[in-house]
Amino acid sequence: MGVKELTNAIEELFAESSKAYITFEKLIRLFDKTPSAAQITKIMGFMEKYKVGLLTMSDGRPYLHQTQYEMNMQYQAAIKETLEATGVVEVVAGTAPVNSNAAAKEEALRLKEAGVELTIF
Repeated sequence: MGVKELTNAIEELFAESSKAYITFEKLIRLFDKTPSAAQITKIMGFMEKYKVGLLTMSDGRPYLHQTQYEMNMQYQAAIKETLEATGVVEVVAGTAPVNSNAAAKEEALRLKEAGVELTIF
């Protein structure tokens, strides 16, 4: 198998397995000989996912925050599921809708510790 065909086969394998996993055996079967450093680097690139923070904002008034809490968390879960279905991102979702400065700071520190690369509000 030529380099171009091998690269296409690797891309197809990762595209087909975006919601599951790829075993070493599946991957190594594509190679006629030991992979080059460039091929390994390309494979590692396919394996990396962007770490994305996802925060949902809520009303600062306690009675509205509580009233909309479940709805907000359902929307957040749906967005997380949709993003992760792409196979490109790993989502670190907020633990609760942000409704105060203290909650925003707490979530921001948690996302920072998780190593997120960007945050969607």
